[in-house]
Amino acid sequence: MGTSWHNVNGKIWIFVDAEIQVEIMRDTEQLLSCRFTHLGDGQELVLTVVYASTDRSGRIALWEDLYDMSSHITIPWLVGGDFNVITDDIEKFGGLPVQFAETEDFRQCIDICQLMDLGFTGSMFTWWNGRSDEACIFKRLDRCLGNQALQNCFPNLEVEHLIKQGSDHSPLLVNMRADSRPIRKSFRFLNFWVEHESFLDVIKENWVESYGSDPFFNFHNKLKNVGRALSKWSRDTYGDIFKQIATLEEVVQVHEQEFEQNPTGLNRERLQRVQADLIRFYAIEEKFWRQKSGMLWFQDGDRNTKFFHAHVNGKRRKLQLQRIQDHPGTWLDTEEEIAQEAIRFFSDQFKEENIPTDFSMLDKIPKMVTEEQNQQLYEMPDEAEVKRAVFGLNGDSAGGPDGFTGRFFQACWEIIANDLVTMQSGFVKGRSIVENILLAQEIVHDIRIRGKPANVVIKLDMEKAYDRSMRLVMKTLSNYEKVSGHKINKQKSVVYMHHLTSHNIKELVFSVTQIPKKDFPFTYLGVPIYYGRRRNIHYKEIIEKIQNRLSSWTDS
Repeated sequence: MGTSWHNVNGKIWIFVDAEIQVEIMRDTEQLLSCRFTHLGDGQELVLTVVYASTDRSGRIALWEDLYDMSSHITIPWLVGGDFNVITDDIEKFGGLPVQFAETEDFRQCIDICQLMDLGFTGSMFTWWNGRSDEACIFKRLDRCLGNQALQNCFPNLEVEHLIKQGSDHSPLLVNMRADSRPIRKSFRFLNFWVEHESFLDVIKENWVESYGSDPFFNFHNKLKNVGRALSKWSRDTYGDIFKQIATLEEVVQVHEQEFEQNPTGLNRERLQRVQADLIRFYAIEEKFWRQKSGMLWFQDGDRNTKFFHAHVNGKRRKLQLQRIQDHPGTWLDTEEEIAQEAIRFFSDQFKEENIPTDFSMLDKIPKMVTEEQNQQLYEMPDEAEVKRAVFGLNGDSAGGPDGFTGRFFQACWEIIANDLVTMQSGFVKGRSIVENILLAQEIVHDIRIRGKPANVVIKLDMEKAYDRSMRLVMKTLSNYEKVSGHKINKQKSVVYMHHLTSHNIKELVFSVTQIPKKDFPFTYLGVPIYYGRRRNIHYKEIIEKIQNRLSSWTDS
């Protein structure tokens, strides 16, 4: 059975589960501070809930209380609530301009108490004055702050601004599970970056370093270096476009509601300014999701409003699988039928089927490739051929796990051309195979990225191509138990998963594939493949082989 506490004037309430021990540390008209101790694991946390005065002079007592508390708290400390003040002019929309004195006291308190803003998802504004048109004001009055100990203990802490319901303030939802893994987003090149005037300068500045003589290794690391630079440049240049979209949507929604009630009284010029900003971010977002971009802008206010209602309601509708066709050709459109067919399809990939033995029809296949043409397949491609291939790429598609789309290679051709052409030597018979190793390592490295469903790597072993080549020629696409024309040897194939993958998922994968699970690392082309930190034990086998070979040498 849980318990509850409130501050002296009853404006702050805290409800706590039974497994939490609570000690009241400070109780004033503007804050209630408690020390929480979990009875199970002994974890301690100080929570300070704030309901600040609307008057600047009245908040002085609040700042002094926080100053005093900060000098004594060494455990994780979370401070959150309604501070009734902002820290910057970007946290306000509408109303009179922000005065420096309005924000200075609060910023100074945050600095002295060594607290940090914990960020948020959702709309920036947590308060609305309930009015529209010129009288409309939005502010970020509610926030969560934390000390360094809090962030060390809960590195994955997240704050979400929820939708306002029955109040002029947005509820704040704090998720601070210590056992959750951080979401590591893989790099994704955004094609709209190339339109920015400073884009090519970023590429030039970060494509100059050489990482060794191997062209594959050099190119691979230059891409990673550029990817890191672009990520930082994008944050500095564009900011969080999705957070800005959520904020502007809330402002537009209020104005549009007023327009529906009073079409003649709305300040259309003001609405159109906000809508223009929102259109700009929508265009960026739609390019990000690789959806069609470009929108019609109507000068007529009524048509403009209808356009926005339709767009806001449908803009985040992602591509969904509405129906699929099963093996006999029947269309399935219910969720249950689609799920069953998906399970059947992937299960059949690992089931043995009858293999035809009559290959007489192969004698009817004419020889279409001349010896000269065959020889050309082994020749090194020149720069013109590589350039034609690059500019024939799909600009919206990324060909590998590095996240760089065809548009990147096309826009940066003059900068990366020499490295890209040099790298083609690795595809010629008898040349470097390090690209295969780098690709495998990159894929396994990304297994740590949290997603739904969880990532899994399957290392497949094929039956010898020589033994089965004639039989496999006759296998049709309907025979799913093959990869590039080879039968899977399930006894020698292995499934690799992240070490935190649940037991149920592990059992499910095995029941479907009948392929055993093993742990990292494994050896691929003589090189250890692993995720996480590089360790000496990963290279133990290679080192032992080298030592054994060295010990077998004798002086001539």
